[in-house]
Amino acid sequence: MNCLMKRRLIVGERIMYANGAMPVNCVFAVTLEGRLQQERIEAAFARLLVKHPLLRAAIREDEPQRPYFEIAATAPKAAVEVLPRQGNEDWMQVAMAQWQQPFDYRQAPLMRVCWLKGETVSDLVIVLPHCICDGGTIVNLMRELLAGIAGQDQPAGSYLSFSFVSELVAQQQLPGKGALLKARLLSGVAGGVLSLLTRNKTVATGRQHYMVRWSVDRELSQQLISACKAAGTSVQAALGTAFLQAFGTVLGAQAKNKLICPVDIRKAVPGIKEDMMFAFAPVVELRGAGKAAGTSVQAALGTAFLQAFGTVLGAQAKNKLICPVDIRKAVPGIKEDMMFAFAPVVELRGAGKAAGAFWEEARRMKQELQQKVGKLKPNQLLVLTEYFHPAADKMLKHLRSTPGSHDVTLSNMGKINIPVAYNGFMLKRVYSPSTALPWKNPNTLVVTSFEGQFDFSFISEETFLPAERAAMIRDVFMTLLQNNVVPVALAHE
Repeated sequence: MNCLMKRRLIVGERIMYANGAMPVNCVFAVTLEGRLQQERIEAAFARLLVKHPLLRAAIREDEPQRPYFEIAATAPKAAVEVLPRQGNEDWMQVAMAQWQQPFDYRQAPLMRVCWLKGETVSDLVIVLPHCICDGGTIVNLMRELLAGIAGQDQPAGSYLSFSFVSELVAQQQLPGKGALLKARLLSGVAGGVLSLLTRNKTVATGRQHYMVRWSVDRELSQQLISACKAAGTSVQAALGTAFLQAFGTVLGAQAKNKLICPVDIRKAVPGIKEDMMFAFAPVVELRGAGKAAGTSVQAALGTAFLQAFGTVLGAQAKNKLICPVDIRKAVPGIKEDMMFAFAPVVELRGAGKAAGAFWEEARRMKQELQQKVGKLKPNQLLVLTEYFHPAADKMLKHLRSTPGSHDVTLSNMGKINIPVAYNGFMLKRVYSPSTALPWKNPNTLVVTSFEGQFDFSFISEETFLPAERAAMIRDVFMTLLQNNVVPVALAHE
């Protein structure tokens, strides 16, 4: 291979690489109306391979078993898998099959394109390893792919991947010597603690992942946004609250009343360009005790989802959400179309049995989310986490052998910014991206908004949470949303 450059995987990429032992794939699908041509899809795919260096990468391991990217100077052949489209749900079967289809990390490309071909309606499904992309990356790749198929003019050329994360951070925002020393010490402590926590524990082996999907019509979607504004909260907090409550109902005492939220750091890190592929996502944890004023749409969604979990799972629900956080705005160097896969997360806890009203809890959750995201310092986090490579394998085992202290990871990706009209075809439907995590706790809710309509994908694994109970959580969640959103929205029309 004509090698352009080599660089080691950063810690976040290493975790999602999972030592190459199991697939951890991101999948994104859309439905198109119009007549497509295979050669145009392949040509658009080929342009992506030229532009984004990580798509041309293979992953090798050196002597200490430290994985690194080996990026080719030239792009491999862009081959599109063509499948017959026989119904509107075919894409889901393809997506779930692609979760389990491993990439050959020894050779590029690290991206697959599946075309479910119909006469006038088709589906496009793109698949990437999670170790090279986050939600923002896969959406941008779909946007560029559709533009290429339509023959739209796009900037030519490529960009260079970074060699060290410090290149992405402005000099004045680099951590000081004290912080670096502390990171070294904490890495050693973390390794010891994780060894104790995972001793004699078996890793998750279940691969019966499933996806429960649903969408909210445009009227209720707009009512949710209006109600969140009127109540002073966010959509994510409202969703998280309702979902944790639904978990509590189903799981009972087993519910943990916590959610975890990944954080998009692109806007906080100048070196991560808008179109750069990147895959590091820190998290924040949100809890539910206490009361506070003020809330948002994200808070409202989180509230609703927590309540739904509590309703369905009862004592088994943990009443916690984990939410990824987009740091791109905090890191100006991460451009919108740059492949990037680091997303910090925040953990949010739902209210206990003495919880207040739905909107009161959503306001409290919004405030907690804002406080935790504000404390992240993504530029320093990017650099300091690199000192935890010695503990990376233990971190991975911990994820695969312990259920965590949260109920669900809530990834609110917000509005999907992809045009609808193209030369020769129209974008008919956008489905929330999905990933089947091989962790002990794979519960993940992905929320998107497109053309004024919310869309949900809840992914889990049968031996951890049976699909039947997941469907119950969805139903309780939607009941909580409707019962709390509609009256507030109508009162403020």
